[in-house]
Amino acid sequence: MNPLDLWNKLDEKGILDAPAPGMYLRGLLENLNPFDPSTATERILPEAEAATLRDIVKDKVKKGSAGLSYSDFKTYDEGAQQLGYKAGIADLTDPRESLRMLLGRADITKDEDGNLYVEDVFDFNAPEEEKNASMWDRVKMAYNDITEKDMSLYGATHRIGELFAEPIPVKIKVGNAEELGLDEKQLKKIPMYREYVNPNESTIK
Repeated sequence: MNPLDLWNKLDEKGILDAPAPGMYLRGLLENLNPFDPSTATERILPEAEAATLRDIVKDKVKKGSAGLSYSDFKTYDEGAQQLGYKAGIADLTDPRESLRMLLGRADITKDEDGNLYVEDVFDFNAPEEEKNASMWDRVKMAYNDITEKDMSLYGATHRIGELFAEPIPVKIKVGNAEELGLDEKQLKKIPMYREYVNPNESTIK
């Protein structure tokens, strides 16, 4: 399978204009091209998604939570949201759906100045034995799975990501306590962040 063919197919489907598929493709090609390995920040979000994420974070913190899960981005019935190798391309024009594809489960953290962040590692959660296989073995696995199994375009993209993509740290600033309407008691429940040493490590102190 030629990575350029996949890129062209995604472009034809019009799904390269939102952060989530952009992150997918950046992760997909991380080992093939010298992309900037820096942490993904709030700069990747269009305003509609940034505003939606602020509302979600504010709601979660006011309820005493310092974490996000897939259900926080729910936009329709739970059964329709299930992902898998046969799943269709999500409606990435919906800010909640695009954020769900980008973040899923993530931590809410703060810095010394009271700014709040959403932190995550964008990855594909591949089994270690597959990630540690030789490049040639992973190419064979990808080719066999995509050509022999019943996979959608989303499923094929995700499978290649599982086999080849490197984790990408995500740290999105959502605003300070005053901007989010949070009090000191609510802010105290949010853990401090620390810089990534290893992209697979938690950022929470």
